[in-house]
Amino acid sequence: LPAEAARIMTALETTTAAGLVTPDLGGTATTRQAGDAVLAAL
Repeated sequence: LPAEAARIMTALETTTAAGLVTPDLGGTATTRQAGDAVLAAL
């Protein structure tokens, strides 16, 4: 599972770096938008 975990972490890092985060992390995206962005990055 290390490879899968690495892919998830990369997707999260890519999404966060692009600013697609929810208000609790300082962004404006909805939970759905943030989740969809992570899925798209996978």
